[in-house]
Amino acid sequence: MPSTRKACANRTCPNVVERGVMYCESCAATRPKRACKYKMCPELVEYGQQYCKVHRAEQEKKRGLAAERGYGRAWQKSRAAFLARHPLCEECEKAGRVTPSHHVHHRNRDTGNNRTENLAALCAECHIRLHRIGG
Repeated sequence: MPSTRKACANRTCPNVVERGVMYCESCAATRPKRACKYKMCPELVEYGQQYCKVHRAEQEKKRGLAAERGYGRAWQKSRAAFLARHPLCEECEKAGRVTPSHHVHHRNRDTGNNRTENLAALCAECHIRLHRIGG
């Protein structure tokens, strides 16, 4: 059974956090709050969050369930098998770092194409960076 805990995203921090959380409490506390991403919302949100509680629920409803987005049971099994075969982040390896991979990225962004050559094992930080630059 996969672990429900992982390393804090701050590479100098030895703490572990629950899956789905990027930073431990001590690292997150040092990050400044920022405005909710929803247009004209004045609420401040904790680091790592994009929306306030009100708008987060609205955005999750719009986004749909994982299975509706192409990430159903078959994908979960394929993902787990791929990560077992590729335990390290590909991007970090290229940069000479050793970081465990927890994300599987579709290189061509086609979630229906789960062939091995279309998948990349990444850490959370590299996965976010790839999506920001359009990769």
